[in-house]
This record gives sequence, structure tokens and C-alpha cells, in this order.
Amino acid sequence: MVSALLGVMIVGLCIIVGLMAWRILATPAPPVLPATLSLPPGHSLAEASVGGQWITLIAQDEMGGVWVHVADRAGVIRASTQVQAP
Repeated sequence: MVSALLGVMIVGLCIIVGLMAWRILATPAPPVLPATLSLPPGHSLAEASVGGQWITLIAQDEMGGVWVHVADRAGVIRASTQVQAP
């Protein structure tokens, strides 16, 4: 009886570890950006994040400055700010 319980627990533990690894190692789909989205001249996109009604864009300008742009779902940039290193 104890051996059967031990076997069930080992199988259950293997299933839980396998499911956790499968979930952690899954590659998320890249964000879908609107075709009308365009960055200011001289900026190149480094990262993008889509959430709710906003799209957050991290861009770098020609001088190496880092910018954060916030755009709506239509692709219109609503706010921009330059990030300064501490």
C-alpha cells in the first residue's frame, strides 16, 4: 500500500514539474503593432509592449538617447519622454 502511494506521488510530482517547465519555457507571441505606427525621424525601435488600450515603445535615437513612446491602438503616439541614466 505504501509503495503504491509512493509511486502515485512520484508520478504526480513528475507531472507537476513537467507542466511548470512547459509553461515557463513557452515562447510568447510577439506583439502585433499597427501598420500605421511610425516612430519619429531618427528613432529605431528597441522594444515594444502591448497592453490594454496602449502600446509602449522603447526607442533609441541617433545620439544614443533612449526614448519611451506611448501610442494608442490606432498607432498614434500620444506621449513621449526621454529616459535619463541615473
